[in-house]
Amino acid sequence: MPSWPILVTIHNLVNVPVSACGNGLRSFVVEAHMVLRVSACSAPVATATFTTDNVVSTTPDLFEVRFDDAAQCTDDRDGVGPKVWRCAVPELEVVVVVREITRSIRGSSSPYRPGRRADSDLDGTRVVGTSAPLPLNAKDVVEVHKLTTRIVGTEMGQVGLSFTVDPGDKAGYRHRLESFLRTYNPQGLRLVPSVVEVVSELDTFTKLYRRYSIQNYEGRLASFFDVYGPQYKSEIPSLLRQWEGREEELMRNLILDNGPEVTTIDQHQRLTAYLAAYQLDRNSPSVQAIFAAHAGEKEAGVPAGVFSALVERYGQEPDPRTYLFATPRYTPTPLSSPPTREAPMKAGTYGHSHSSLLHTSPSVMRSSAGASATRAAAPQHCLRTPTSKRPYVAVPMSPTPAQNREALLETARSLDRSPSFAVDGAPRGGEKKAAVTDVRHEMKPAITPKDQVILSGTTTSSSRPDSSGLRGTLWSKMCLMMQTQQQHHRPWREHLLFFLDQDEFAAAVRSMRVFSETPDGGDVQVLVEEWSHRLDHAFRTEALDSGDAYYTAAVQEAVRLTGLQALQLQVMSVNSLFHKEQYAGFAAYVEGQAKRAKTERLVLVGGWKNLMDVARFGIRAAAYPTGRYGDVLVSSSAAAHLASAATGDGPFLFLREPFRHCTEKHSCALLICEVAVGEMYSCPTTVHAPLKPTANFLAKYDSCAYFDEANGQVIAAYSRQQVLPRLLLQCIVDPQLQPCSAHPDRPIEYYVMESHAFACSRCVVMGAYKGKEVATVEEAAVMARAGLAEVERTANALKESMLAYASQLHNEESSMPTAPRRVEAECEIDRLQKETEERVRQIRRRVQLEDEAQLSRINAERTEVQATLEAVDELGKRLAVAVQQRAPVATVNALQHIQQERQMEKLMARAQERVPGAPLELVLPLDEPLPAMPPRSSSTSKVRSKDSPAVVGLNESRLPEASADDERESHVSRSVAPHASRTPLTRHTKHVPPPPSSLYAQYLAIAGSGGKGAAAERSSHIQQPSLDHSTAVLTSHPRPDCATASDDGDGGGGMKSLSAKEALTRGWALLRRGDVSAAHRAWRAVCSAHGTSDVMGTKAHAYIAEAIEKDYAAAAQWYARSLQLDPQDRMTAYNYGVLLEALLDKPQEALRLYDRAAALGDAVAGARARELRSRLAASTSRQ
Repeated sequence: MPSWPILVTIHNLVNVPVSACGNGLRSFVVEAHMVLRVSACSAPVATATFTTDNVVSTTPDLFEVRFDDAAQCTDDRDGVGPKVWRCAVPELEVVVVVREITRSIRGSSSPYRPGRRADSDLDGTRVVGTSAPLPLNAKDVVEVHKLTTRIVGTEMGQVGLSFTVDPGDKAGYRHRLESFLRTYNPQGLRLVPSVVEVVSELDTFTKLYRRYSIQNYEGRLASFFDVYGPQYKSEIPSLLRQWEGREEELMRNLILDNGPEVTTIDQHQRLTAYLAAYQLDRNSPSVQAIFAAHAGEKEAGVPAGVFSALVERYGQEPDPRTYLFATPRYTPTPLSSPPTREAPMKAGTYGHSHSSLLHTSPSVMRSSAGASATRAAAPQHCLRTPTSKRPYVAVPMSPTPAQNREALLETARSLDRSPSFAVDGAPRGGEKKAAVTDVRHEMKPAITPKDQVILSGTTTSSSRPDSSGLRGTLWSKMCLMMQTQQQHHRPWREHLLFFLDQDEFAAAVRSMRVFSETPDGGDVQVLVEEWSHRLDHAFRTEALDSGDAYYTAAVQEAVRLTGLQALQLQVMSVNSLFHKEQYAGFAAYVEGQAKRAKTERLVLVGGWKNLMDVARFGIRAAAYPTGRYGDVLVSSSAAAHLASAATGDGPFLFLREPFRHCTEKHSCALLICEVAVGEMYSCPTTVHAPLKPTANFLAKYDSCAYFDEANGQVIAAYSRQQVLPRLLLQCIVDPQLQPCSAHPDRPIEYYVMESHAFACSRCVVMGAYKGKEVATVEEAAVMARAGLAEVERTANALKESMLAYASQLHNEESSMPTAPRRVEAECEIDRLQKETEERVRQIRRRVQLEDEAQLSRINAERTEVQATLEAVDELGKRLAVAVQQRAPVATVNALQHIQQERQMEKLMARAQERVPGAPLELVLPLDEPLPAMPPRSSSTSKVRSKDSPAVVGLNESRLPEASADDERESHVSRSVAPHASRTPLTRHTKHVPPPPSSLYAQYLAIAGSGGKGAAAERSSHIQQPSLDHSTAVLTSHPRPDCATASDDGDGGGGMKSLSAKEALTRGWALLRRGDVSAAHRAWRAVCSAHGTSDVMGTKAHAYIAEAIEKDYAAAAQWYARSLQLDPQDRMTAYNYGVLLEALLDKPQEALRLYDRAAALGDAVAGARARELRSRLAASTSRQ
């Protein structure tokens, strides 16, 4: 499964409340948590710490912390700093939490560690700010954008985050760069390794996007300045020149200093804010005209052209900071009360979605005295002035736009103090003031960072009655005793008390037998009241309307979880839920107890009151009475579910298809919960009930999934802490409604008779079926029932007919063994068997006679072969005696005697005549020219005629006369005729080149397998010297005429006058002589002259690859190409077979080529094939 690694960095915190900076030194930590729908707590938490000493004021009434400028804030030691998230799924959510580190932690020597578990010493922090979930697509960040910057709002101010592709993912970087270059610039792939090692992925793709016009940075800057500073649009070219190649960093700095890009804002929220700012009605004719003009634009959400048209007609968009972020506020911890104990926020889960994050903040009480004192005590640090001498410019940012009509845009930073970026020629000192002109609407009330302290009756000890002290003391005592008396191996935590209802809590207190109880109250009653008071304070609900940004997402999630269509689920109300204590328990379970940190959204169906009790007191089996929720569980699951009601323990069941059996319209409530499924056990298909929560099972798994026969897929959880309610919806479910294909938001109401299609009222009145005959769905159902009844009658009649015919077929089958055709067929079979036996006897007799005739022939030929061998042996003895003669004259006389008597020719002729089937080896003449003889004196040598066939120094009267014509004709006849090369008497005489050699002997000389002895013997025949440079040649092909050429000593001087075939043969001769370079030149000349489309050229390529380069695989390819051009070339087929057998170890392919050459008339190939086939058969039998 692919993963997308992204680097998460926290850059700044803007609009810090003044009240957080007063009353001494305070320490805070900002955390960024990743939330996945299918897996929670699967990524580290990106953090940044700061103290009030790090808060600076760069402009009046604006306090901020820049973590990029304070190295100690993002030091990676102790787990603080940017983190790499490896996302297994593309869609995720990001939640930012701001915590205050209390005095106990600040005073200790141990640093804050965000990675600690919930059961560690982390009680010294409290949450002072949370953000709404920020949706993010990790796949787009890694593969497309490379850098994405977002601003999220919390109660402590706006936090700037950046999400960058992981710089350490070198392998992914290389893969993504190669994919990009294959599309846009394939020639650049060779530079990928060096680029990956030297240049970062962000810089590389920024340049590529600009070069290939994938990103329009000019347009992005123009859109950004339209909102935050139109007066700076003229500086766009200068900015792009200065930040060339780093445009993404420029956009990041602009967003962090000013605000988010409008394209990253939820488009429906953006449109709602615009219409509210100009007091426009969505249904007004002018607005509807704009919507209609841009209805054809294929964009998700609101088309961009709608905003352009609205701006052109009504005015510029409102500042996004006026409607995106809540009023910053900070509630200090009273010094007289103990620190608030909160469970830490862990990765993968997030805090409540506070209403102030999406709406205007509630009314709060202000303390002017406290505000002025805090303002006076707040540090007034300034950022370091940039070292560059060029003027710096920042688009202004204010805490919140002022309330007057001409609010100054430039209130956040002066033009010469921002470290964001520099602009050539920009003025210093903030001389330029830009005001919003022609504002046609009243701005929202001013939001300032002044002290806005929420005064709660539960946190001011001075106004608390005396009983509050008793409650606190009894509560602390009870918690201490429960912690010491707990019987589980896991530490006891206070949040466990809020997974109980009031009766269960009272029973737990009474079971301790420590606290008194009287009819009119007592300690038990006080603790119950304190528990109820704390529960009310921890549990919050918020009603969402259709204008909220999260409303649509909640409805879509309800549709997805229930498996219904959007039309079948009508949402009446949506309530966002957050239980602080249950959230702490849920986070502690996911991080500390779960076998695997994985969560999943599931839904419960029931009555509003019952599900609200689940959200308030935690899930339990008793919350689902049989009359409400038990109607859904109608199989074995119901027994297991209701059996746990007595104890209040799990399993707690969640149906994947809760409305699977629903057929009628009814009203119900949906509770969407975050369930820590952890390590889930998938039950076998034979199991239709949840497994029992035994100790062995719970030691390995957190939940189980099984298939219920009646309810489908069911998920069972076993602990109350595994379930965290999120949303409560009141709905009307009507499964009978089906959406119209043309208008999915409208139900089907009519049936079109002519088209046989279903349609809604809009289609019938104004759409494609206007004027056609229709009937209501109910009327069509009545007619359909009548048609179904007719079909049923027809089906019954067909069934009866088929049953009768089946009986007939059975009777026919039973009578098959005695059928007349079967008897006739058996008689025919007997007759055919007798005829076949007679035919087999005849064939065997004929084969026997043929075998006897063949055996007789073999014996006769064997006798002739033996006689020939004896004659050859006799000649061999004479040759041995002649060779051993020491006298030169005797040796020469012996040779002349053999030549004159034509003994060798007679033996060859006898072998050809009497043993025609025997393969005869062709012995070729040596290719070396006779050495030039020194001139003899007239007294010791005789001058011979140019055409006289003589051997130097011999009596020419004993030599046979042969003319040049006889010598040429000797190559035409199949008999072997002796010929003698002439010895040149002068240096101007040219030698006639020897006839071309056969490749058979050459291959047999170098082949290493099979008949090595035979190969060596044939090689010795080739290299046998001859005084007259002539050898008996047996060939059925005429020798091609070739011009004479001079032998210049390098083997290549006379190649131009030779034919291609002679040149190839000449190359082999040179190679045998040891002149490799000359052979290479000879074959290379043939390659150049004939190319690769001619047989001679491919042969030359094959010889070079085999003999010179030793590339036998390439030689095999050239031989195959030569056979394609000339399939009848038996010599090439034989040579190719020798190469495959001897050098490439492919005997089967070599055998096929030998058979092919033998079929073309090559007797040597046939003998080789028989020898190889016998070896293969022997090796197969041994295996």
